[in-house]
Amino acid sequence: MISNKEYQEKKSMALSEKIVPLRNIVNVGSLKVGNGDQIYLDDVPLQFSNNGIMDLAKQIGIPPTFVTKCEKTGGTEFRNQLINAISALLGGRGNKKVMLIASPHLGTITDVKSENFKYISNEGLFKVLEGTLNNHKDLHLSDMFVDQRGRVQVTVLNDKQPFHFGKDEDFFAGLGFDNNPKDGTSISQFMLRQICTNGMMTKGDFKMVSGYDDEAIKGLYESIAKSAKYNFLPEAFQQRMQRAQKTDASFAELQLALSWMPNNMRVREQFIPVSYILQDLKSRSVDVAKLNEPQKKNCRVDMKVWDLINVMTDYASHDYGHGMIRNDSREMQKDAARLLYKGAFDTENLVG
Repeated sequence: MISNKEYQEKKSMALSEKIVPLRNIVNVGSLKVGNGDQIYLDDVPLQFSNNGIMDLAKQIGIPPTFVTKCEKTGGTEFRNQLINAISALLGGRGNKKVMLIASPHLGTITDVKSENFKYISNEGLFKVLEGTLNNHKDLHLSDMFVDQRGRVQVTVLNDKQPFHFGKDEDFFAGLGFDNNPKDGTSISQFMLRQICTNGMMTKGDFKMVSGYDDEAIKGLYESIAKSAKYNFLPEAFQQRMQRAQKTDASFAELQLALSWMPNNMRVREQFIPVSYILQDLKSRSVDVAKLNEPQKKNCRVDMKVWDLINVMTDYASHDYGHGMIRNDSREMQKDAARLLYKGAFDTENLVG
């Protein structure tokens, strides 16, 4: 849990004019490329980060494959190639609108999104957060993160009502609030496993209505009220957990978990018995280097899906000193939830 003092300090930081991302919806036709590959908005020069340039290129219809090719080129040549392509297309996209998102801290446009990108202001997010805490007194601040890019992550939990789903499977339920210019605004249901304080952002993100704050905030409140009727417990959580406990993970699902960890066997072995699993597969005459993607999904490994999910949430919820940044840990928690809530686990319907 975090103190009110810590919350207020981080909130002040998130609302600082030096940090709060600036949003502006503009007509693409008002953007022009001038001398020296400078991009202008109605004769005002704009500074774009490399990511901002790539986003703009994608928004006006430049094929992603070309954008990726330019990115691999790197350096000044990368920017020049993309800006030349952007210049050639701007005139024909005059009626299209995009959302420019700028970072006061960096002094550049870091992201370019569609007009209806689901991203409210930090002020709007705190309005929803504090309204939720006022409406649901059992929820308490559990964790909070703010960075110089204006990203905000807050977790609230009801630690007065544990959910017991079997031996060592006790959970608290709550909500995770996320706001950042790259991924937008989301509020997800959050489950905290008590035995090892593993956190999981569960079953997707609440749907948001598109638009600016007032309309979007109304949609968020409606989603939160719906979740509150079930004490913030995600739909069918216990049933999904029990299925995961009985089902062997696939090699593809194993690779998903490993993709979040350093490519270092010593580190990976601390969490997953990789050597044992590979030796077991070898004893079954499985050459993992030759498996294609469908075969990886059909290849059982000696580890249950639920154990794999708990490895992912454990690694994401604690700082083990392997350099995982905070935003990635949140995404890893969401990947664990997507694994739990996928239509069917890879090996669930295999025969034999």
